[in-house]
Amino acid sequence: DFPVESYQAMKDRVTNDYTMLQDTYLGEIGYIPEVHVLMHANTGKFGNNDDVSNVNEQWIRKLFKLNFNREGDCRNIRNSSVYDLTRMEPKSYWPANHLLMRIKYDGIPDIMFEPGDKKQHQEWDVVKGAAEFRDESIILTTMPKETGLMKLKNRSDFYNIHLTTGIKGNQYGTQRIYLRADDSLSNYVAICFQNNHFIVEECVKGVLKKLTDIDLFEFDGEKYRSIEEDKKEIAIKEREIFSRYAPSTLSAQKQLKILEKEWERPALSVEEGAEAYIPVLSYHARLNRGLELWLKDDKLTVYIDGKSAAVNLEVQGRKPGGLLLEADWRGYGYSQTNLADDVYDGVFAGLKVDGLVSDNKDLPVLYDVHYTGFERFKRQLNHKWEAVLDWILATI
Repeated sequence: DFPVESYQAMKDRVTNDYTMLQDTYLGEIGYIPEVHVLMHANTGKFGNNDDVSNVNEQWIRKLFKLNFNREGDCRNIRNSSVYDLTRMEPKSYWPANHLLMRIKYDGIPDIMFEPGDKKQHQEWDVVKGAAEFRDESIILTTMPKETGLMKLKNRSDFYNIHLTTGIKGNQYGTQRIYLRADDSLSNYVAICFQNNHFIVEECVKGVLKKLTDIDLFEFDGEKYRSIEEDKKEIAIKEREIFSRYAPSTLSAQKQLKILEKEWERPALSVEEGAEAYIPVLSYHARLNRGLELWLKDDKLTVYIDGKSAAVNLEVQGRKPGGLLLEADWRGYGYSQTNLADDVYDGVFAGLKVDGLVSDNKDLPVLYDVHYTGFERFKRQLNHKWEAVLDWILATI
């Protein structure tokens, strides 16, 4: 890229920015903070352009004692340059164990994970990763670039069941529920939300088979544009911008003529046989799905958000087994920040499992993460008190 301003104009502009920054700090709080965080991280210097980097570096060293210049890890070693420190940028949706897992595997091993409700936590065996029980939800955090896995203790007799839960992790990644599972996971039926797809899997004697795969974007009634349609839309947007900010009337008229041709240019749709444009999922896009299923003998029926996703799907596994939850990191999704985030959280909200009996009445509860009785009353009272405190703090 070629700069659109002279070196002196750039230097004056950057110098003016730091001068205003200095004056603002001194005027508003009376001093200049000692720590600076460079917004454009991971450039290997102090900006993408070498000349800009040099001017930035001069001012950063003049005004500040520390500078966080890179993003990714949270650990800095003793011989790190104080003007080339690395930082981690947590997201607001990160559970406590996501942050703790990142810190632990950034080279600080003596980290204790947050179990949340200890009584509920003791009902499960956390095989891999870390689990937190919070507000009637189970949050399962993976190991870096791996999985998180937990098994309900002392229960291997689940057979005909009715299960409800909310699935609230990120769209990118995998949240899986194992049903009728044996200890070696050689036999099971699995319900899976993976990269915004709903998948039913079955494993029989170690042989895995996918029974259904539903794109949740299409399940919601949305339609994919074709690659041709997407390219046309981008071309139209470009010409609209070029004409709007054209340096002259003649140039704007030229762009408008090209825009008119772009509008007239045909573009086949997916229905007409063109290839669909499947956008890359954002690593940070949240998932919020309500799951309800019935597994009885050799038939599985699933509803997602109250809509039928599978009806009487035939399964082979006819032996009782255990209940397991899994979260799986699926690689790096699209992200403008946290490029090195290799930890994933599965969130199972309000998980409840009932046993199906012949008349389907008075279903026996096999597992329920919800609070009941006096414990539920205490929790509700505590939430109301916290809401009152939040209101007081917000209005003082």
